[in-house]
Amino acid sequence: MQTREEKKLSERMHHCSRCGYQTTRDLNAAENILALGLDGLGTIPRSPCL
Repeated sequence: MQTREEKKLSERMHHCSRCGYQTTRDLNAAENILALGLDGLGTIPRSPCL
């Protein structure tokens, strides 16, 4: 289950409150899009947070 964290556009880092994962906001968005695509293909994403 994903949780959505509200951010201002000026905040460039993403910090997962569930697992402590840290990444840039743009890379996090790309990983989320990849996970959605893999889910559509029936493939399991590699991270439990995705």
